[in-house]
Amino acid sequence: KTTEFTSLGHDKTLVTLVTAYGRNITNTASSLVNIATTSVGDAMTQVQYFLCNMNVSFVAGRYSQVRGEICGTMLGGFAQINFSLWILAIFLEMNAILINVLATRLRGISKREAMELDEGVDSFRRRTERSLTKDSIV
Repeated sequence: KTTEFTSLGHDKTLVTLVTAYGRNITNTASSLVNIATTSVGDAMTQVQYFLCNMNVSFVAGRYSQVRGEICGTMLGGFAQINFSLWILAIFLEMNAILINVLATRLRGISKREAMELDEGVDSFRRRTERSLTKDSIV
């Protein structure tokens, strides 16, 4: 036991500390041996039994394959179909608007509409002629 060792806060000798450490390790080892008799030990035994007797290493590979097929291939195809239908819907809407505008412009006017226009033009002429003649009289 040196003065430096005691100045660091150790009141025991190095030999005493090493024997205490060895005693603690022995107690820990016996505690770990006793854990096998508890419920934790039963769970550990069952896990060990499962790992030793059940070779399920193929599950990880199959899971990766199924995940890739579902998430990559199938959902990717659904997404492409979804986007295609949205684009088709937008173009069909634009097409319907264009057809409506063209049908209105290119249809021409019916005979009834032409007669109504002629009557409107004739009544407009008569009114303007009357107003002109009134203005010239005054």
